[in-house]
Amino acid sequence: MRVLVLGSGPTGLLTGAALVERGHEVISVDRDPGPAADGNWRRRGVMQFEHAHGFRPQVADVLQRRWPSAYDAWMGAGAEPMMVDIPEAGARIVGSRSRRSVLERALRSAASVTPRMTLHVGHVDGLLVDDGRVRGAVVDKVPLTADLVVDASGRSSRIDRTTDPELEGLCGLAYVDRTYQLVPGAEPGPMDNPLGSFSEYDGYQVLLFLHDAGHFSVLFVCPTADDALKPLRLDAVFDAACRAVPALALWTDPDRARPTSSVMVGGALRNVYRCQRGPAGLVSVGDVVATTTPTRGRGVAMGFTQVDAHLGLLDDGADPVTVSEPFGD
Repeated sequence: MRVLVLGSGPTGLLTGAALVERGHEVISVDRDPGPAADGNWRRRGVMQFEHAHGFRPQVADVLQRRWPSAYDAWMGAGAEPMMVDIPEAGARIVGSRSRRSVLERALRSAASVTPRMTLHVGHVDGLLVDDGRVRGAVVDKVPLTADLVVDASGRSSRIDRTTDPELEGLCGLAYVDRTYQLVPGAEPGPMDNPLGSFSEYDGYQVLLFLHDAGHFSVLFVCPTADDALKPLRLDAVFDAACRAVPALALWTDPDRARPTSSVMVGGALRNVYRCQRGPAGLVSVGDVVATTTPTRGRGVAMGFTQVDAHLGLLDDGADPVTVSEPFGD
């Protein structure tokens, strides 16, 4: 088949690469052209690109099974598996330490050398529909036909999906975070779990995520209704808050680490579930199906688990063109 994947984020690229492995031709469309020649990458339209990230074990598991070359590229770029000894089970990978940007760069790099997979830069205007079946998409006003369209364009997808009002609502939370890197020779600060340090206080949470190569993120999770915490978006206020929390004070001490970003804010986050069932020729994966508050690394893990289920249906003989029907179950 000729498959058109809308979105070249982690979920879209994983889907495309796995379909290529099954003999299909894939065109992955995204308005973001990827890293610039100097290495900089703004990743337009992906709010969470530079924010704190924790990767659940499903991410590494699915990548190793469905796209091993991309997993190797990710580990080669500095990602670190988190190993924990579990009683009566032995050593187990419980997640991966990595910045989101490191994961996306590794997947883009692997996709760029995958035969029969084309990364196309463009803006998706809408779907091509004929007699109730999706036949492709309009990209920059030009029709691109395909046997199957996979919508992996994320929470801001322009493709109409049915939403149950009872399954949609604001999370009621805002995230305020800043990224840092340990100075040469500095050891990590105190940790209470393999990923970093999580603490809950009266009216807010503090999460510290250790990433790759000494990078880490400090994150305050705040109720959107609490005006008293809104000044945390200012660098000076954020720094003062870090000094007031003992564990963060040790991590962010200038003798131990330096900031690598200004304070970043993630707000207006919604919990949404959109009906998977749609016209023949269209299947959706990732945030376009369901989004939740991304606390505890749900986002990429949920998307990869969906892709794994989609591929499992295809491997069991499901019709690729009408797979959204059983996939919706």
